[in-house]
Amino acid sequence: MCGTSNNLSYEEKVEVYRNKIAELKLEYDKRIANAKDELAELVKANSPIHIGDVFASTKSYYKVNALNVSSYGIVTVYGCKRNKDGNWSKRNNVFMFALNCLTFELPNNWKKIDNYEEVKNE
Repeated sequence: MCGTSNNLSYEEKVEVYRNKIAELKLEYDKRIANAKDELAELVKANSPIHIGDVFASTKSYYKVNALNVSSYGIVTVYGCKRNKDGNWSKRNNVFMFALNCLTFELPNNWKKIDNYEEVKNE
């Protein structure tokens, strides 16, 4: 009986098994969290999208502020919008789009601006 003594009462044996189950669940949760973190690091390291990149939608420009990688391999991209005066908005982490981590194909209405130069209106 997994190291339990035969002279324990029924209630004590149940408690021993409950504690073992709790320990196994805790270990499992830690291993899953570590695997998710490793996946996120791997995807971010191999992603063609990085923080600070600029993308154009059909209506405006957006600068990437954050990348979020789910355990299913979905990369969610967040950024801030460029105002009409040329400055970036103060609202950070506006949802831009989501990608599959295997293909990184952009949605049809988004284009990456490779050589974007900041223009300051003074």
